[in-house]
Amino acid sequence: MAEFIHEHSTRVKDGDGTDYIVRIYAQERADGTWEGWLEFHPLDKRKATLRTEQETSQPNRVAVLGRLA
Repeated sequence: MAEFIHEHSTRVKDGDGTDYIVRIYAQERADGTWEGWLEFHPLDKRKATLRTEQETSQPNRVAVLGRLA
């Protein structure tokens, strides 16, 4: 199950002017390593949340924050 790791204080804006909150999520894999990705949550709740593919692979949960933050 995915775990919330961190929320960035800086907001980002897309080409259409939609503002997003950027959050880091991660999930432990069967071999004990962790994969992490970014999610972009729009302030306008009518818009869809965007998610990247896997951004990093790390040996543990703590290392994910250090890699993506």
